[in-house]
Amino acid sequence: MIQWWHTSPQMSKLQYVFNFLDWDNDDFVTPKDLMAVLPKLLGSSLFQVDADICIMATGHRGVVRYVGPTSKGAGDWLGIELHAPVGNTTGALKGKQYFSCPPKHGTFVQPAKCIEWATIEWIAAMFEQLQGQSDVVILTETGFTIPRTGLARIGWDQFAQATSADSAVTKRLIRWFFPLPLRMGEPLPVAMARAASPTSMAPLASTDMDSAAEAVERGPTTVA
Repeated sequence: MIQWWHTSPQMSKLQYVFNFLDWDNDDFVTPKDLMAVLPKLLGSSLFQVDADICIMATGHRGVVRYVGPTSKGAGDWLGIELHAPVGNTTGALKGKQYFSCPPKHGTFVQPAKCIEWATIEWIAAMFEQLQGQSDVVILTETGFTIPRTGLARIGWDQFAQATSADSAVTKRLIRWFFPLPLRMGEPLPVAMARAASPTSMAPLASTDMDSAAEAVERGPTTVA
């Protein structure tokens, strides 16, 4: 696979990236796809207290105030203090106070239904780059919305055209989504978190990734 990557043309690599991002295999890359893919790449499924997160289904943003078991069901739950009064608790469940927050600002959600806010910012920036518009994924202090769902779907032709229009963008996409983990011999979440952390780079525009991926151009490196 590594040899194929280093001998294939740019467009073949872009097709690989597109297919990788199209998580549900419907021939379109959407914010929902990226919400599924990026946490797996970045290893962001384990949340800690004070983490800045977002509930994927509603777009509501908040801060984790509690992580652990609750009376709602099996497994760990996140107690979240929301930035807007759209919750249903002050941090209590069945008489037990797990955390404290103002009325209507608390909620309990399973970790799998949440995503780091920094990753939502990454997704918004990516769609702005690919669509050339800043209102595909709208970010506010209280969360995110996708008001124009028609723009939040990118097919292969559009993806190829948007990325191929700028050779620097093409190279960055190719570098980010495949060679680094294998070249470095690291577990996928570790390599991608270091190489493509949404908290340390601006998607498709950062030069930070270039230095991290320079060795990719020289071919694969043997890892002891």
